[in-house]
Amino acid sequence: IGLPNWAVDVPQSLPPLTMIIGIDVSHNTKKGRRSCLGFVASLDPQFCDFYSRICFQKQGVEISTNNILDVFIHDALLEFYKRNKKLPDNIVIYRDGVSDQQMKIVKDHEIPKIYEGIKKLKGTIEAKTKTSLQDLKIGVAEIIVTKRIDDRFFTKDNQKRYYNASSGTTVISGVTNPSVCDFYLVAQNVNQGTVTPTHYYLLENSTNFTLDNFLELTYFQCFNYQNWMGSIRVPAPCQYAHKLCLIAGEMIQAEHQQNLNDTLFYL
Repeated sequence: IGLPNWAVDVPQSLPPLTMIIGIDVSHNTKKGRRSCLGFVASLDPQFCDFYSRICFQKQGVEISTNNILDVFIHDALLEFYKRNKKLPDNIVIYRDGVSDQQMKIVKDHEIPKIYEGIKKLKGTIEAKTKTSLQDLKIGVAEIIVTKRIDDRFFTKDNQKRYYNASSGTTVISGVTNPSVCDFYLVAQNVNQGTVTPTHYYLLENSTNFTLDNFLELTYFQCFNYQNWMGSIRVPAPCQYAHKLCLIAGEMIQAEHQQNLNDTLFYL
């Protein structure tokens, strides 16, 4: 009947025209295969439909070095424009798989490509619509998602008994880095062992989002993964990108057909 299969509430504080993107890279060095970068971008205000692309790069390389991110950003925004007759005001990118030592490389090499893709879009739309557009002012925020950490958080009751931090627990001070904007979030519930939070670094922000906006969006998107009826450790687009590059890199080792770009065929 035309409705999405799965959707969660969108934070009311979030600007209505927002695109969220997930980027991850899969490596299989044991079998000597090329690394595969997965890219997914939302196409609707409810963050239910996604545009998906992959590209292959040298074995073991995490950072995009083949100048493809600007093409992916350009094509995703163009598809967003075709569907909504408008462009998003802001883009929030969740980048997985980046170590602390690689963050500067991402900031110096990948983020400029994102702005370059936005700049190229202006000429494309003008050529298609035969109209002149003003300069595109799209805010960009990139958040590094780090899962492999040793930090753990607990709650304590009146009898000094310790329990796992509950879903929705956020930590924004005390153990965070005072020189950068970062936060910890526990999105999932666990039945055994200790719950592991996810560490997020705000690497780039030219939007007008507040920290609360990022916290709320990130937490809500941990419930938006269509392969699990509950919350997961990372936002849905991040998990979609992981799933996409894992299947393409581990099994197919080839790009999918272009008519599948706007489907979640890899779930």
